[in-house]
Amino acid sequence: MFENYIFENQDESLEQIEIRILRSLKLKGEILADLGGGYGRLSSIINNDFDKVYLVDYSKANLTKFQKMKKGKSTCAIRADFTKPLFKNNSIDVIISFRTVHHYDNPVFIKEWINYLKPGGRLLFNIDNLMNITIIYDIIKNKDKFEIPPSRMKYCLVDNGLRICFHNEKLIYKLLKEEIENKKITVETINYGLMHRRKLENFIETRFNKFYNSYIISETEKRILTPFYNFILFHITKIK
Repeated sequence: MFENYIFENQDESLEQIEIRILRSLKLKGEILADLGGGYGRLSSIINNDFDKVYLVDYSKANLTKFQKMKKGKSTCAIRADFTKPLFKNNSIDVIISFRTVHHYDNPVFIKEWINYLKPGGRLLFNIDNLMNITIIYDIIKNKDKFEIPPSRMKYCLVDNGLRICFHNEKLIYKLLKEEIENKKITVETINYGLMHRRKLENFIETRFNKFYNSYIISETEKRILTPFYNFILFHITKIK
């Protein structure tokens, strides 16, 4: 499915948010692995802080693009399926994987990614948030067809031939329950992304225009709506 896929950034603002997050976390170490990293659009931002970078992607087109615009002598491109075993346990300092997990409805391979990490190593990946405002809007519009999101663990669709799954973050916590309970890892989350302004305005209009001619979202309401952003970033640190 991904052999000839090439990532084209659709939204520069979203790209900038992800770059800002990576830089703010001050990731450093000996080895960085960028899984499903396309042509290295994000690992190229931080590759100078690592001695070795593995860029893993299944798409020939993405890796060809990487070779043409290669940034950083330390990066080694590998064509492989990141859901299969790749590295030795306890061998990687930092793993990043952005906009990849949403292609899988049961991402059990995340547990293997944690095994790759050295003690103190960090894993960053994001999921498409099931509770994002676009899905809620579509479900409200088609309420006879869908359950309301909190009772669901995922909602999958096909977009341009690729399977996209919106995950409830509870699914990830359930998947990593053993690691969390055994204090093998700590988990932090960050909600981020774009609110799909047009969808949000439609949502507000649907809900409030019976009472108001117009409705402006306050800063307080924006904070309330933060859990409904497009993405949830999981920042996992391996303890042992």
